[in-house]
Amino acid sequence: MSATFGLVLRVPGEMVRIVASFGRDIPARHGTGGWLLPIPATDVVDADGTAVAATVDPDFTRRMDPEDVLAALERMREVRTGTTR
Repeated sequence: MSATFGLVLRVPGEMVRIVASFGRDIPARHGTGGWLLPIPATDVVDADGTAVAATVDPDFTRRMDPEDVLAALERMREVRTGTTR
């Protein structure tokens, strides 16, 4: 799915050699056939396919804050029901 949205990084040649020297086979592990790594992303998508909130960051340690996810879900509920808190 990440490749569909262009959310992949190609591992540079020198890094391929280093990682492979440790016995890691990224293409086999990810089933991609290439030295590609997914870019972490979080998307909140409404039932009609509208993205309500999204975040993309190559640094896997930085993700969308759970409070932001909950707020996006609440906004979706409000739009759907026509209510606010």
